[in-house]
Amino acid sequence: MTARTAVESREHSRRGLVGVGLGLGFLMVLALAIRSLGFEFVFVGDQIVFPPADAQYHLRRAFYTFVNFPSVLFFDPYINYPGGAPVPWPPLFDFVLGGVARALAADSRGFEQVAAWAGPVCGALTVIPVYRAGSLLASRGVGFTAGLVYACLPISVVYSRVGNPDHHAAVAMLGAWLLLACLGLAQREASGHRARRWGLLLAAAQTGLLLCWHGSLLYVGLANALLLGVGVLWGRPRALLAQAGAAAASGLLLVPLLLIAPEPLGGRYSAIALSWLHVLACWAVACLAGGLWASQRRVPNGGFRHRLGVAASGGGALLATAMLVPELRAGLEPAFQFLTQADGVGAVTGEQNALFGVSSGVPGANPVRSWGWLVYAIPFAPAAVFGLARTRGTEKTSGASALLLGFWGLFFALLTLGQRRYGNDFA
Repeated sequence: MTARTAVESREHSRRGLVGVGLGLGFLMVLALAIRSLGFEFVFVGDQIVFPPADAQYHLRRAFYTFVNFPSVLFFDPYINYPGGAPVPWPPLFDFVLGGVARALAADSRGFEQVAAWAGPVCGALTVIPVYRAGSLLASRGVGFTAGLVYACLPISVVYSRVGNPDHHAAVAMLGAWLLLACLGLAQREASGHRARRWGLLLAAAQTGLLLCWHGSLLYVGLANALLLGVGVLWGRPRALLAQAGAAAASGLLLVPLLLIAPEPLGGRYSAIALSWLHVLACWAVACLAGGLWASQRRVPNGGFRHRLGVAASGGGALLATAMLVPELRAGLEPAFQFLTQADGVGAVTGEQNALFGVSSGVPGANPVRSWGWLVYAIPFAPAAVFGLARTRGTEKTSGASALLLGFWGLFFALLTLGQRRYGNDFA
């Protein structure tokens, strides 16, 4: 009877996995199909039409890698012509795009075809971590619902539509994997093996983000701050150790690239381009998480106040040290100016307008166009997750994870209401 029960259990599990695979496949195809709408305006005759601005420059840089693989365009003589300037974006997205095109295409026409589908493919792949996050917090049904919403959400479609080879779709995909890793580590204390797997995912996702987007400290900083908060509130020594290892590894992986790249825009410790500031930030997180882990090993019954004291003293010391270094202060200043629209760019950039507001006396675009009627649910979405955290607080695993997701959503909801550009990140 026991053997028969075990066989039936394995068969049931196998059928469940097949069902998950088919469901995810359907959602990914749906996401790809929705993002393909309007392809007739991209593939026009024998031409492929790309949007202006950022997408055009990603094409230039990726094409450089396509032609000169495995070279990367770090310094572009056409920027600030004729003197040239360092390319402000980290190289991973353009390098992967150029490398994939090199493998699949034989000429520039083939390169353009690959580039045109980069956004939809990233959008379809994002369904996987979105589903996994929903199933981790609640159930497979919730995971499929979350994947369906993401596949159809207008703001996500806009940023990952066919013919738009911008980095935003890849950033959203990596951000979803980063959030999933955080949710997994925030679960009630798991085995060492499971914590190590979540830690490896955390390291891979945050390293990918740091190498894809010059604003990645927004994601990485928030994710690690929330994980540290979980460690202070509930302990989670295995999660803290995994977080420390992931942050240390991410910082270490950036070092070779920074050694061969030219000095970034904004200086060696710039917050608006990949720089040594990102390495120091990763290692600061490693020190804080490692210190919290070591303090629990030394004082196993220290409790919340002890952990809070360790985190506050360690964080305060690191922050004070950073503020004493003029180069670090100068590097951080442009990031705060960007967030507060005090950098001279916000007033002339439409996507930095408030979602429902008016900038310089000119109304912004109707938010319903890019969000649908779901735009009015933005302020309430984090509240729904906090409600889930409250109901799950006494259950086995998911209370802390739901709380982490709620604060993540609240942070990006507020940013989205202040600057419409963060809608893709909130989604």
